[in-house]
Amino acid sequence: MAAGGAAGGATHAGRAGGAAGQARRHRQLSRCCRRRGTGQHVRHQRAGGATRRRAGDATGRHRTTDRGHGIVNLQAHIVGQLPAAGGLWPRLRACAELTRPRVVLLVAAATAAAYLLSEQQPLRGYRFIQTVLATALVAAGAGAVNQYMERAADALMKRTACRPLPAGVIAPAAALGLGLVCIAGGTAWLAMCAGAAALPAAFAAVVYLLAYTPLKRISAASTLIGAVAGAMPALVGCWAGAGALTPAGTAMFIIIFLWQMPHFLAIAIIHAEDYARAGFRMLTSCPGGVRAAGRQMVLYSLALVPAVLLPAAQGLAGACYTGAALAACAAMVLASLRCARRPEKDTASAVLAMSVLHLGVVMSALVLDASR
Repeated sequence: MAAGGAAGGATHAGRAGGAAGQARRHRQLSRCCRRRGTGQHVRHQRAGGATRRRAGDATGRHRTTDRGHGIVNLQAHIVGQLPAAGGLWPRLRACAELTRPRVVLLVAAATAAAYLLSEQQPLRGYRFIQTVLATALVAAGAGAVNQYMERAADALMKRTACRPLPAGVIAPAAALGLGLVCIAGGTAWLAMCAGAAALPAAFAAVVYLLAYTPLKRISAASTLIGAVAGAMPALVGCWAGAGALTPAGTAMFIIIFLWQMPHFLAIAIIHAEDYARAGFRMLTSCPGGVRAAGRQMVLYSLALVPAVLLPAAQGLAGACYTGAALAACAAMVLASLRCARRPEKDTASAVLAMSVLHLGVVMSALVLDASR
């Protein structure tokens, strides 16, 4: 009987923790939906009130320290349980967020820069514009499918819990369909306007979705795989501009590949707890991984120095580009050294901001100097 009473107490305590966890999750989702401007937060508030009342009754009888398991249970099923929000505007905005617009903008910029550096004849504006837009469309589709594949993990992380799928703003099937249509449409468009340039674009989407995305739960080496996919737009641009692989495209591929490593290592340090909670095997999830990430950040930043000098060595750019690129690299190395000495969120945020500035300076200076 004592054992039965203990088991019963544990059961009631578990229910109390689950109800309390659900109440907290309802409050979080209500805030997400309110920021999105949907009416869905009303339903969460009502449901949250009910779960809070149940939690209060249960915890009055049985207290437990294991109050968090209800959050995990709810989050694991969150996408399948929430209905999609109504209204045209919230759905359109959700579709735009699914494509990860900032990543798409980076892909478009890299494609455009590689095209301009590789074009062997007077610029063909229509081909240039179509190449950039089609490549961006493939990247948008890959981003949407990635969010579909990681929707349960996104619900577990603070930084992604308000994305369209975890927040229930758009149905998973709709997100998957949108992503596949964008990938197929962008690849076909690229094949029609730029021929073989569609191959590296399709390869990047396949590597990103079928290698990088599942490997994030298995090995920290997934970051290297993702960096390969992220650098492929440079090859798309040069192939479309020159009809073949060019020294300019190769140099840009190397620069973007190396640049991504300190960029993503900084993100991994900033959101280390989130990644661990979601079960992603980042370098920062390993014992001593945060300091190891800081050291690797410095090494990749130093490797960027000879990489950015490749265009000058190839005769693609002159002193103006070289000076700007070296200055950007010096700032990047200094920020990485500070983060390596003290690998915390503020120093990693400085590296993240500097990495964005670095790439912007290098690509802009390269295109402007080469066009003179």
